[in-house]
Amino acid sequence: MAALSVFASSILSKVTTFAVEYALDDIKLACTVRSEMEKLRNSLKAICAVLKDAERKQSTSSSLKYWLENLKDVVYDIDDVLDDVGTRALQQKVRKGEIRTYFAQLCIFPFELGRKIRRVRERLNEISALKRNFDLKEEPIDTPSDRIVQRETYSIVDERKIVGRDKAKNDIVKVISEAAESNSDTLSVLPLIGMGGVGKTALAKLVFNDKRTKEKFDKMLWACVANVSDLKQIVDIIIQSDSGESNKQLTLEALQKKLHELLGDKRYLLVLDDISHDNINDWEELMNLLPSGRSGSMILITTRLSKIASVLKTIEPYEVPKLSHEECMKVFLRYAFKGEKAKDTELLKIGESIVQKCDGLPLAVRTLGSLLSMEDISKWQEVKETNIPNTDILSVLKLSYDALPSDLRACFASLSTFPKDYEIFRELLIMYWMAMGLLNTASGSKEAIRMGERYFSEFAGRSLFQDYVFSHDGTISHCKMHSFVHDLAISVSPNEHATISCENFSASKRVKHLVWDQKEFSKDLKFPKQLRRARKARTFASRHNYGTVSKSFLEDLLATFTRLRILVFSEVEFEELPSSIGNLKHLRYLDLQWNMKIKYLPNSLCKLVNLQTLQLAWCKELEELPRDVKRLVSLRLVPAQC
Repeated sequence: MAALSVFASSILSKVTTFAVEYALDDIKLACTVRSEMEKLRNSLKAICAVLKDAERKQSTSSSLKYWLENLKDVVYDIDDVLDDVGTRALQQKVRKGEIRTYFAQLCIFPFELGRKIRRVRERLNEISALKRNFDLKEEPIDTPSDRIVQRETYSIVDERKIVGRDKAKNDIVKVISEAAESNSDTLSVLPLIGMGGVGKTALAKLVFNDKRTKEKFDKMLWACVANVSDLKQIVDIIIQSDSGESNKQLTLEALQKKLHELLGDKRYLLVLDDISHDNINDWEELMNLLPSGRSGSMILITTRLSKIASVLKTIEPYEVPKLSHEECMKVFLRYAFKGEKAKDTELLKIGESIVQKCDGLPLAVRTLGSLLSMEDISKWQEVKETNIPNTDILSVLKLSYDALPSDLRACFASLSTFPKDYEIFRELLIMYWMAMGLLNTASGSKEAIRMGERYFSEFAGRSLFQDYVFSHDGTISHCKMHSFVHDLAISVSPNEHATISCENFSASKRVKHLVWDQKEFSKDLKFPKQLRRARKARTFASRHNYGTVSKSFLEDLLATFTRLRILVFSEVEFEELPSSIGNLKHLRYLDLQWNMKIKYLPNSLCKLVNLQTLQLAWCKELEELPRDVKRLVSLRLVPAQC
């Protein structure tokens, strides 16, 4: 699910690791393998150098987009070959009981391995040769160079269009007034935090334009800093918000002098709207650079990033609440009926149901109201009965996604495989990411789990999760995603994600993550043969479905998807897991929880030396584990509460 530039870079690192292991072990019989690995590494390195530029340009060229899709197919195949190598070696280690680095066992099959590597390398070179047709620029693969469209906001507000924020506005104005009157020489910082679309900017505008606020300050500035990370640019934006003129030609030293001339002897209010850059050091440097001004000066920031708020705050952050259903209806009716009184009672009833879907997000309510204002009742009914057409909402929520580092984007996209309103357990999610290969495991599984913990905290800090449930030690046990955040996860991985069933099996050969949405299984249900097109899928997930799955369905599924890293069959029932489960040599994550019929697991399961997570919670009829369970050398324990 990662962007190709990120995915290819991770595979390049893996190839390099393999090459280093060979060099260290000095396997004379594996000269061919070492040579092929080195050639593969060089080919990947050359292609990685142009991928950033290619990804930026693909929207303007269908042929370039097609080239990238073909390239990604090959990179996935390279990953499969490398994983096959590691698996074979680990199997040898388990069988022989050896404790040496498992790469030392590769001498057992160097010629077979050499042929496999050569085949994928030749395919890579064929596709790579076509890059000359696209005039692509080389750049370091690890240099952030994505060109992000910068969001701009403004301070002027029509208060009549903002509903349900009187209490919040008054609360914040009171805090600001008290800080301004405190005669403190310390520059106060008040953060407004909340998820995208909840109305942080709108609330900040209300506060900024309130008469009581204006009476407290000599100078008031509004600076939108969305997606801006350069300190000099931020200072220029602040100055420009007063003068209207850019000073980007000046040095940072000259800009700081201008800033002190502007604010140094005044009590000022500065709004830094939409802080999305997450480098704390940069924002702390800005705070040190800003003049303290006259006593009582203040900075009001809006952000999704709780970690930024917690570091910069001098006043406890204000979490912007969602609107009540009644308030959302006021917003909806204003936009849907263009300010006129709603007369059609049937439309009103449908509107109630539509607004319920928006879960208190004014952005969502406003977007849908505007969308339906010129539509007839059939369109309203269609929106009520289907998923919300939320392109405009996603374009705003996508700011949260665009602000993520590349590796975090891949982890975020993986959330598309969970159902809406699903309770996501933190520790299982981290193992899920590990199974997908999204956590760098070069330093071992413990370091990967620590990395997963950091990633989870990043998502929580960016308001991408909600409805937290905490453990007794104060850590997050589990949480949920807002439905729009879930839609965003799907929208950023359209080619690799497919929701399928026996009625809808339109999965292309490029799909890597399949979500089964049949709702009710029966013993008569046949596995759709059309799904064989997606035989290279890496995830098959069935959650929130129920009923009994036939043995033939399971056997066909296991025979089709032999490259699975993740298999989830929770909340459905079957008495027997086919012995062919042992053929899924790449499998890392197996979830069978809430199966009330299964009594035994086949001993062939123990051939899965890569298996890291085996989730058997609430399998109440399960009598024992397989005889050779000790052969599951990669298995980690999962807490019972998951």
